[in-house]
Amino acid sequence: MKVINAPTTAQVEALHGLWGHFQEEVLPCYLSTSYLKQLGNTDIFHLPDLDVKDQSDIIEMTIALQTIIHLLDASSHKQEKAGYLFESNKKILTRHGVSFPFEARLFNLPEKKYRRYH
Repeated sequence: MKVINAPTTAQVEALHGLWGHFQEEVLPCYLSTSYLKQLGNTDIFHLPDLDVKDQSDIIEMTIALQTIIHLLDASSHKQEKAGYLFESNKKILTRHGVSFPFEARLFNLPEKKYRRYH
């Protein structure tokens, strides 16, 4: 059954590419070179073993990272809900073992808390 749910090579490569884009293109717009060097000496920029993840995990991680990048890149990223969305997607990444120590306020995103309705 695991074979059916296994991610494709393309999906794993796409996640790695997106993670590289986040590190190399997005973060330098917000963080100093010296701070990024400090982070580079830790395991923060290391993705967990993706071979043990199933396809839905890879898709969920990819969407969460895409959403975070979009929130940071969007010209309207100052919207009140942006901080909440950032933190929600950060939780998805950390739930899958991605070390993601960044907070919305680091990127000047509003941190207004929103109540979730299910």
